Amino acid sequence: SAPSVRGADLTQWYRFENTGHFRLSIALDWVWRVESNGKKEPVRLQSNAVEFEVLAPDAALQSQELPEILDGIDRPGSEVSRQAALRRLDLMQGPPATQEKVKRFLAARNNSWEYSTMLEHAANVDEAIAELRAALRNPAFNPVPGLIDLLASLEVRKKLGDPKPWPKSEEAQNAARADANARTQLRGKLTWQYGNDLASSLRLRSGPQRLGALYNAWAVLDMPQHRTPDESSTVENLREQVLSAAKELSPAQQAYILNDLHDIVPHEDLLNIALRLADADGTSGWEREQAFTFWCEYWPSDCGKSLASALLRKDKGLTYQMVLLAPEAEHAELDEELRGRMTDEKTFRNPQTSSLTGAAVLRMGSKSLEVTAIEGLQPGTNQSCEYRGELVGYLLRVDSKEGSRQLQSVLERHSQTGCGLEVLRSLSYANSLDAAMPVLTAALNNPDLRTAGAAAMLLGDKGRDSARPALMERLRALREQYKDQAAEISSPGPILEPAGKGLEVCRRPNSSRSWFRRWLMRRVGS
Repeated sequence: SAPSVRGADLTQWYRFENTGHFRLSIALDWVWRVESNGKKEPVRLQSNAVEFEVLAPDAALQSQELPEILDGIDRPGSEVSRQAALRRLDLMQGPPATQEKVKRFLAARNNSWEYSTMLEHAANVDEAIAELRAALRNPAFNPVPGLIDLLASLEVRKKLGDPKPWPKSEEAQNAARADANARTQLRGKLTWQYGNDLASSLRLRSGPQRLGALYNAWAVLDMPQHRTPDESSTVENLREQVLSAAKELSPAQQAYILNDLHDIVPHEDLLNIALRLADADGTSGWEREQAFTFWCEYWPSDCGKSLASALLRKDKGLTYQMVLLAPEAEHAELDEELRGRMTDEKTFRNPQTSSLTGAAVLRMGSKSLEVTAIEGLQPGTNQSCEYRGELVGYLLRVDSKEGSRQLQSVLERHSQTGCGLEVLRSLSYANSLDAAMPVLTAALNNPDLRTAGAAAMLLGDKGRDSARPALMERLRALREQYKDQAAEISSPGPILEPAGKGLEVCRRPNSSRSWFRRWLMRRVGS
């Protein structure tokens, strides 16, 4: 058969800091071959060698190339071309390139990470640290997100050097763990130091510069390791100031406050932040989802009504992930809207509108939609497998007997539709599954291992203790069936297998072995 060719950029894994002549070959020892007789053997793959020279940087050439690279980053046009230019800047070392990376990092607001990752392995560490320190201590500068983290990372690298690859011997691994622990401790010490420096400078700042310094100081200091009796007064003072100024912060910063403080401060103190983010037109999907996550957890009824209202007004920023946060409840005011979507072929031409409609029916559909849902599950309809699962979940909520019957029908038609796995995955979002337990238990013996694995995962997550004997019996049967393939199942690499049927052992996310391994490793609560 034809060889399989894979491309790779060596500089993504390895940096050449010294000049010289190099010879590169690649060896793989995590591949297995399954022979036609079922015997498995490890296969060591060795590539041919490639030789090349690494030359010293040419300052004159770099001074010519740098303006061209920067123009490629800033010029409107293809994102592919922009990423290629960023990659060239990343690889370019020397003082001028480092200065440009620092300058762009400090000027960035939404994409500072593009340049911080470059600076983390820059050759000119001393120059980068000096410029970043000066910016941090300048009261007229509005600190960019991630400044303290980057500065601490560079300081650790300067004092302890670059971390070495993880060793193979146990003795060397102990030393590597000690080194990693020293790095973590030093990084924490530096972060606390720089965070306090920034907090102390608040009295010298005003306007956006003070607000940015306040948020960045709070973000690095209000961490579990700093909530100690000796440090808590500083942390609590910053926390109170951040909460008071939250309305002035960006939506992303407000979303981080919700994430970080919802287990620490009274929920009422965070409610206004969630309400602002949930209603803000300019809020991104992630930020708005954080708001609904918080709101629906602590005020589920109000949150569900707000999501239903957003569906009625056809809120374009609404996503199916947000709708799935709503509590299960009947919203009769949505009947006309949802029935229209469920019977409109245009709904299912777009995966986003199909997912949104399915989530809305699952969480908010009233019983009056039952006939429409049953019609949508009939053979010959063009709905996605995920949508069918959401309809089944809805039916299990409003008519458990009918829902169980439809689930059984969907699984029986798996050989024609291939929907068993996706339907059961969608059911993981449903809460009313008690009536489906007999069907799910029977699905453990589905001839499709992915479907059987999905049924096992559902039973493990949401089943009652009565499902345990069936799970354990199926687990014992599978272990017996595949007892000679233990090494293959635990292997982290791919399997080379003759063409034909049999156990699908390619390590894809949806492959049967992936499900099989997850199932075995969970050990059904044992």
